[in-house]
Amino acid sequence: MQKVIEAVRAGLQGNNNEGDRLFYALFEAALDAMVIVDDQGRYVAVNPNACDLFGLPQAELLGRCLVDFIHPATPLEPIWLGFQHPGQTGEKPKRQTRGELTLGRADGAVRQVEYTVTANVAPHRHLWILREVAEQQLTVSDNASTNHAPHVNATRPPAAPLGPALGTDPKNRWSLDEANPVSSSESLANLVALLYDVGDRTLAESTLRQQEQEFRTLAENTPDCILRCDREFRFLYVNPAVTALSQRPRAAMVGKTSEELGYPDALVTLWHGAVAQAFATGQEQSLEYSLALIGIHRTFQARVVPEVTDRAVTSVLVVARDITDLKRAQSELVYRAEREHTLRLITQRIRETLDLEAILSTAVTEIQRNFQADRTLIFRLNSDHSGVVIQEAVRPAYPVALAMRWEDECFPPDCYAAYAQGQGRIVSDVELDSWGDCLVEFMQETGVQSKMVAPILQRQSDGSMRVWGLLITHACATPRRWQPEELDLLQQVAEQLAIALHQAELHQQLQAANQELERISNTDALTQIANRRYFDRSLAQEWQRAQREQIPLALILCDIDFFKQYNDTYGHPAGDVCITAVAQVLQGCLHRSGDCLARYGGEEFAVILPHTDQLGAETMAKKMQRAIAALNLPHAAHPTAQRITLSFGLAMALPQTGLSPQDLLSRADQALYQAKQTGRNRVCLAPALGELTA
Repeated sequence: MQKVIEAVRAGLQGNNNEGDRLFYALFEAALDAMVIVDDQGRYVAVNPNACDLFGLPQAELLGRCLVDFIHPATPLEPIWLGFQHPGQTGEKPKRQTRGELTLGRADGAVRQVEYTVTANVAPHRHLWILREVAEQQLTVSDNASTNHAPHVNATRPPAAPLGPALGTDPKNRWSLDEANPVSSSESLANLVALLYDVGDRTLAESTLRQQEQEFRTLAENTPDCILRCDREFRFLYVNPAVTALSQRPRAAMVGKTSEELGYPDALVTLWHGAVAQAFATGQEQSLEYSLALIGIHRTFQARVVPEVTDRAVTSVLVVARDITDLKRAQSELVYRAEREHTLRLITQRIRETLDLEAILSTAVTEIQRNFQADRTLIFRLNSDHSGVVIQEAVRPAYPVALAMRWEDECFPPDCYAAYAQGQGRIVSDVELDSWGDCLVEFMQETGVQSKMVAPILQRQSDGSMRVWGLLITHACATPRRWQPEELDLLQQVAEQLAIALHQAELHQQLQAANQELERISNTDALTQIANRRYFDRSLAQEWQRAQREQIPLALILCDIDFFKQYNDTYGHPAGDVCITAVAQVLQGCLHRSGDCLARYGGEEFAVILPHTDQLGAETMAKKMQRAIAALNLPHAAHPTAQRITLSFGLAMALPQTGLSPQDLLSRADQALYQAKQTGRNRVCLAPALGELTA
């Protein structure tokens, strides 16, 4: 800038054509707006950039005054007098004056400019050089190399010679930077000035101050932790939330790194990595970490936000939120979901099956999975005070307790009373359990450190509750502090098992009732052997099996001889006793599970002999005949034997296509008829059905 002024001065003072030519070439080509004024402040020369700055052509600018384009409140008079006084008194005049003001263009637009004014660049000529702020920034280095006199305040020159002012914006101002004398012999006759448009800069600075104030207001009052860091990871700012949680004053943290403040190495590495990444990429980073503060383990979720100035990341803002309560709530929701899943699975299992063993197996498996326990088992308490482990789920590293028995578990009476009331127990250290003296050896063998116990209750017929068993979960690796909500889940599962027990009992009772009904429906009420209904079904089944396997099937029909006469002689009750006695004797002759004796009707009986040929059937019939003889039951009305006798008709078949069970039954009946007709108390055989192969 100084070189420009010297060139202008040389051009104005030069008396040769070369100097004039050089001056005007420089004046016209200068990138800054240049204005030459006389002693009254009127424009006597303007370059093209001055025309652009003021928004008027050269012809309209000449003769105008600078005051025509600035706010009237700008104090120009002291500046004007400051230049005039040294020139009149012969003192060394100031060489330059710098400042800034708001310029009003002819079209009403506003430009913030900086200026340099140089007096007496030629007799009665003064140079003003004006530059908008944006342009001025490009020449900062040139200005910095120029030696300036100390800054002085300047005021507005006389209004009359400068003319009327333009612009009424109250924000317009004239800021004088500095003034320098030109020479001791020069008087203030003309001024050279340089003005810069600083409107955009002032507005930006104002906006920046407002944003910083808004940031401070938000940061100082938010419950979130807010920190600002530089590239060396030093804290430039921490808000009150940070100082409250860390129990450190702000002064003790600003300028320090997290490592210098003694935070854990893992956390320092995590923080520094995120900050470095934000500086390197200019992109926001997210992280989650845990930290012990004020004796409480806290979890934070943080955003690392780059702060950009002139397209470069100058700092990062870390906004961290304490999500400890949120994490706790999430964990509680997860635990509740797991608990509901466990209960739902066991409940579903109970609904799907009445198999108590399968239900108990599902219960211990799901409890062990849910609690991540080392062992879960069900201990069955018997009425004789003995006990046995009937179900278990255990990790491979620990001993198996399944089927372990106690002949006398010897729990204290108050322990039984508590269990009978449905009270569960948490035992954090089994060595301190006063109710577990009888289980010391078991605990040592199975490596139990701590446990939870929930009783499984069964309602008695009198309404009282009996401890059916115990649902127990073990921690073996290390002692565990079981939580109340875990015991609550264990007790809920025990309640579901109690329901399963009740349903299993009902199912067992129903099965027993059905079996009894089945037995009754297949049993002769008088003799308690199979009835005709069971005989018909059994004969059909054995026929199909014999046909499928191609094995012989034999059938015996027998009848009490002269039974009508027996009833007439002894009465019907005695007849019933006789029939029952005969049935018991005949049943005693059968020893194979597949053989079947049935009351065929009245005093007649039928015997099915699977896998038996004619010889085998005849042998069985004679055996029965001898057994009846040995019974020696009197029969006074018997015409020949004076005791009860039976007639036997037997048949054998090899079932095949074209034959039926009815064919075998018909052959046996014919053989019985033959025995009756030939004198009774004898065995008759019918010809075999089908062909037998060797």
